[in-house]
Amino acid sequence: GSVANSRLNVTAFLYCSFDSRLKVSCIVKNRYHVYNSTIDNWNTVAYTSNPAAIYRALLKGPYLPRQATDDQIDYATLNSLYEWCETNGRTCNTVISSPMQLRELLNNVLFTCQGAFYLKNGLYSVSFDKEQASPVALLIPKNTNDFHGAKVFGGVIDALECIFVDKNADYKETTELVLPYGATTYQNKQSQKMFGTDNYEQAVKIARYIMACNKLRPETYTLKIGIEHYSIPRGSRVLVQHDVLKTGICSGRVKRVFQAQGTWQIEIDETPAAQSPDGEYALVIFKANGDIITVGVVPPSGYESVLATYENPIGVAEGDLYAFGVSGMETVDCVVSSKTLSDDMTCELTLMGYNSDIYSATNAEIPTYNPKVFRGNTFSLGGEYPDLTDLKDNLVVSHFGNIFFDFGTYARKETE
Repeated sequence: GSVANSRLNVTAFLYCSFDSRLKVSCIVKNRYHVYNSTIDNWNTVAYTSNPAAIYRALLKGPYLPRQATDDQIDYATLNSLYEWCETNGRTCNTVISSPMQLRELLNNVLFTCQGAFYLKNGLYSVSFDKEQASPVALLIPKNTNDFHGAKVFGGVIDALECIFVDKNADYKETTELVLPYGATTYQNKQSQKMFGTDNYEQAVKIARYIMACNKLRPETYTLKIGIEHYSIPRGSRVLVQHDVLKTGICSGRVKRVFQAQGTWQIEIDETPAAQSPDGEYALVIFKANGDIITVGVVPPSGYESVLATYENPIGVAEGDLYAFGVSGMETVDCVVSSKTLSDDMTCELTLMGYNSDIYSATNAEIPTYNPKVFRGNTFSLGGEYPDLTDLKDNLVVSHFGNIFFDFGTYARKETE
């Protein structure tokens, strides 16, 4: 047979009529505006499958009744996403064969790069899950309220059957089984259609990311913050300490910082005691300039509000928020998955666990989940943990203090 190459110059709409006996097969390449980080603009047009470029093109598409203008797009985030996709080899290649709402299509495109559509301060933006160098806020009972938590109990997904159109198999739909890195067997398999993925390598990256999230993010928290903290963006990394979580020992505000007998001292508004005089303890402090630092402290010999530090707590001042606890277990690391402004001028945040091992799951084993629960009897609140019995797959248990609710059977067990 012969091969025919054709070039069509088209506008936004194209209608072609072929003889029913003629079968045409072709590969379409699209030209979009791409981001040039050297000159910081999107003026260059080139062939690309970068999801960020496609996302921008969809927002500005000439076929839309209302196209987004440049001043309606959060370019700071979009630029970052474009470069992340280039660095991590993420692409989006697919054929849309049925009608789809724009927002659904935008989210499907962003599925290829761990992202989701997001309106940020009135701008079209993206919330994408990536490794972050440092948290942006410390959330404790002093600056939050109405804390709730839920945990999914059930089998951890340890195999994902990926369904995608493989460009290396003559663009046929392919099903590939992906296991976590280093695994050879599995017990709980699920299927996942990989929108926009046309190669096995990307399917593996997405699948192992999903399995890492499933294993290392079993808990979800919601809490309310004041309107003054509404600027915390969706996708931000935050630190949380709360009595319900049984993480850390206490939290509050710094009362003063001073020197005594050549040693730096920090006075806090609580009187914690060390569980063990040989243990390592620290203060996580959120400073007025937005920086979060961790300061090692000498284990208090009794219930003390003045803690001696091993170093100069530079920049720490009266009124700064702190969380005190066993070193490395003072707080729970979280990421903001959603935020909602309430009628009472508060903002509700939904949080998931942040764990750097999620982002290295492509080429590293997924570790065991560590909830960072402090189990010292001295600081446990309300007694021992209740026993949970007759758990069912995918059971969601919501905990309020030490009261657990089984939403499946409405059974309730309280601690004595």
